[in-house]
Amino acid sequence: MSEAIDVHGDDPIYFELLLRYLYEHEWNIKVAETKNNGIAKTTFPADALTPIGVYALADKYDTEGLKKCAVEQMPSLSMWTYPDRQPSTHVAQTREVIEAHYSQCVSIDCAMGRKICESIIQALSSACRANETEALARKYPAMAADMYFAARNSGGKIW
Repeated sequence: MSEAIDVHGDDPIYFELLLRYLYEHEWNIKVAETKNNGIAKTTFPADALTPIGVYALADKYDTEGLKKCAVEQMPSLSMWTYPDRQPSTHVAQTREVIEAHYSQCVSIDCAMGRKICESIIQALSSACRANETEALARKYPAMAADMYFAARNSGGKIW
C-alpha cells in the first residue's frame, strides 16, 4: 500500500492548497509560501502566480470558494510596479501574469481575469499601449474580451 497519491497534471502545491481548503475552508498561507520557497507577497511575479495556478485548479475541480480565495490573494498590479524599473519591465511582468492565467483559462469575464485586466488598466497604462499586449490580446481572445469589460467598468478609459 502506497502512502502517497500521484496527481498527474496538477501542481502538487496547488493541489495541497485545494485539499487543505476542502478541509479547513480557508487559504493556507504556509502551504502557499512553500510554492515561493518561503517568500510570500514580496516578489513579482511569484506572489501572483500561486493564486493564478490555484484559481485554475479550483476551476477544474469546481471549488467556487477556493476560486474566491485565490482572487482575494491575488495582489493588485499596483503592488507589482516598482519606481526604479522601466516600463518595459512592467510589460514583461504583465505578460507573465497574462500568460499564466489565459494559457489555462478560456472563460470570458471570470473573477481572476477580471481582477488582472482591471489592475492592468488602473495601474499599468504603459502595458495597455504596448504592442506586446496587443499581440497577447490576439493570442488570448478571452483576455481581449476581459480588457473590454474592464475598460467599460472604468468608464471607457484604458489609459
